[in-house]
Amino acid sequence: MNFNELFKSLDLSFLLNYEKQNESEYLLRLKSKNNEWNIKVVLENFPYKLPKSYLIDEDLIGLLSHVNENGVICLEESDSIIINYNEPLNILSLYIEKVLELLDDAKQLISKDDLLDEYEGYFVNKVKYVNAFYNTEDKIEQIALKIGNESFSTSGKPILIYDDKKGFPSTFSNVNQVNNTKVNILHIPLEIGVLPPSKKMLLDLHSYVKSLYEYIPKNDSDFINKFLNKKNTKRHNFYILFSMPRTKGERTQFLVHYYSKVKLKHPLADKETDFKIDLYFLNRNNESYLKERGGSNNNLTNKKVSIIGCGSVGSEISMMLAKSGIGELTLIDNDILTQDNIFRHRLGGSSLNYLPNDKLIVINNSKVKLLEKQIKKDIPYIKVNPKFNKFNNLLEDKDLLDSDIIIVAVGSPMESIDINMKLKKLGLNKVIFCWNEADGVGGHSVSLDLEKSCYECLYTNDEGFNNFNELSFLELGQNISKNLTGCAGVFTPFSYLDSSSTALLASKQCIEMLINNLHSQALSWKTLSNINLKVTQRFMDSNLQEVKSLESKSKCRICNE
Repeated sequence: MNFNELFKSLDLSFLLNYEKQNESEYLLRLKSKNNEWNIKVVLENFPYKLPKSYLIDEDLIGLLSHVNENGVICLEESDSIIINYNEPLNILSLYIEKVLELLDDAKQLISKDDLLDEYEGYFVNKVKYVNAFYNTEDKIEQIALKIGNESFSTSGKPILIYDDKKGFPSTFSNVNQVNNTKVNILHIPLEIGVLPPSKKMLLDLHSYVKSLYEYIPKNDSDFINKFLNKKNTKRHNFYILFSMPRTKGERTQFLVHYYSKVKLKHPLADKETDFKIDLYFLNRNNESYLKERGGSNNNLTNKKVSIIGCGSVGSEISMMLAKSGIGELTLIDNDILTQDNIFRHRLGGSSLNYLPNDKLIVINNSKVKLLEKQIKKDIPYIKVNPKFNKFNNLLEDKDLLDSDIIIVAVGSPMESIDINMKLKKLGLNKVIFCWNEADGVGGHSVSLDLEKSCYECLYTNDEGFNNFNELSFLELGQNISKNLTGCAGVFTPFSYLDSSSTALLASKQCIEMLINNLHSQALSWKTLSNINLKVTQRFMDSNLQEVKSLESKSKCRICNE
């Protein structure tokens, strides 16, 4: 595209002049009612991507919202809009107009709160990052920091921040291997939000950080003095975690690392001490942030769900619910994981064991213990109760009885009927039953309030109990099993994708029951693939995904006991 011709065609009253820098960069001078602006516009992959613009007036950097320390003007996230690339002139005209509006609003301090809220996004070059499992609040306190070597040569690089009283989720990822030196540091909440340093102040971060001290609450001075008296030693490195309020409830947080070639007093004990300074922003690992940022629901933190059957479907549900923000999972299954499972189970080959013990016996581990390990390694802040046992042996188990919802994913209809009856007697009425049909034909998830209807209602008609599930996609009386190694190796064929589809329905139903108390629904999915088995008329008539309301049957033995 010829950008020269494009700029010549611009008809904008507020564009005073423009100057070409190179093939894709242009300097523009813009004028509004009260302001003039010098900006640089970079046309990279235009018009399939919006231009990028920079503020040239360096004296204003640090005073305007949506402008970072390099002068980059943040107008819009490029992946959240669609532009008509056939109209490049209109795109460029509108873009320049929006940049002018943004700068004018920022200059009038209409968006001053935005600048305070985006403090952490302002820095590009000067800031490094440190992982933190600490949940910052508006109170001063002593916290823990793992650091690298204390010597000046490595500048005591900060590694991990956490609350020493609460610790951090040691089974999560590989955090338990962070065995670096621990030091105690202060978290100091500033009274008000402070603007980021200007372009000139960035050259002297020490002066900027010293200016923050005047916003330390006066009533925190006793706590600080007590801390300093305990730590009254000279060192090469000191650290302070500062935080300040944002308009939307979170707090801006940054760690200041003070370091010097010679050992000095704490910077709050001698505020004139000339340290070098690095700023670190926090890679937040605290629970509320991770859940909101990852799309989980913080309202589910105190919810407890039990899953009976942790095979192909149940194991996938357990991980989906963990990632949805459920606070506690109880996993019930008496099976072990074998190589037969890995192509359709949530756990794969990395969970198998091939090493013999002292007696030269190779022992495989239970699915529930392996799932517990995997879930807690992948998801912090979750409690998992593995029960390597049969459901019938756990009818008095406290974790089961305390559950908000029970999910039954055992697959076997008769076992499900038995569980349905026992849950009803236990008064555990919020239940989901889910299962795959053979050969990838489809799957079902049924949410129930056992006080209103139950699983056995699906097998009940006007005559009473029968052996046909009204949701079934497959006709009765046909062989749906396979075996590859003889009678001991009989299995029902379906894939990981089939189980994931069913697990997704069950997981969504679980969340809907917990949040909105929605129940008495059957969700079903079916395949479009070639089918080698005889299917029911319901299969022929149903959509690829279907919702069906459920009611108690007058002849149901369980509902009418």
